[in-house]
Amino acid sequence: MMRLSPLLLVCWLSVVSCDGDMPRASNQSTPPASGRAAAVTSPSPDTVPLGAHSADELVDAAMAVVAFLRGEAGFDRLGVADTVTLYLAPEAGGAPRTITRAMLRDPSNWIIRGPGPRPGRQGIAYSFVPSKGEAELTTRVGRHLKCLEYPLSSIDEELARFPHVGIRLAYGTGSCLQSHNFTLVFDPNEKPPTLIAAVYDQWEW
Repeated sequence: MMRLSPLLLVCWLSVVSCDGDMPRASNQSTPPASGRAAAVTSPSPDTVPLGAHSADELVDAAMAVVAFLRGEAGFDRLGVADTVTLYLAPEAGGAPRTITRAMLRDPSNWIIRGPGPRPGRQGIAYSFVPSKGEAELTTRVGRHLKCLEYPLSSIDEELARFPHVGIRLAYGTGSCLQSHNFTLVFDPNEKPPTLIAAVYDQWEW
């Protein structure tokens, strides 16, 4: 049987001890590929604001809004507050627009404009209504989607306090430039989930 000298034994124990102190990565994963909805994992419900709702209830409410905007469902299926405020992502500028529930019955009113080129001139109109045609729909509770996932607090800390669902519709090859993105914000207390705000965003901003 081989015997270790006291010096070698001390060195060997030192190496083992150092190796045992090395930090270990846990739950590492490969970042999702751009535009691939299946590669992204939704956060667990206890890490996002849900209010009085379950995550499934919020997804169902968000999908009903999408179905209405795509002309696939009636307005009366939606939970909508008396007024809803529409926002543009800060990169696009423009002021929030508050519209009544009655006006929201017409999908053409789901628009918000960016700043005009000069005072008194209207800017580009951005519509929440998705393009026609086949699209891959992705919903994420408690996240803001701009092709990829972001915390809503990255663009609006106040809205991030409310239950919200990020929406992405990917067309064609599913590239970010072919995606339609917005986030729906709901009242934390009203049941069923009731829409109070929506934020429009684009990948190229």
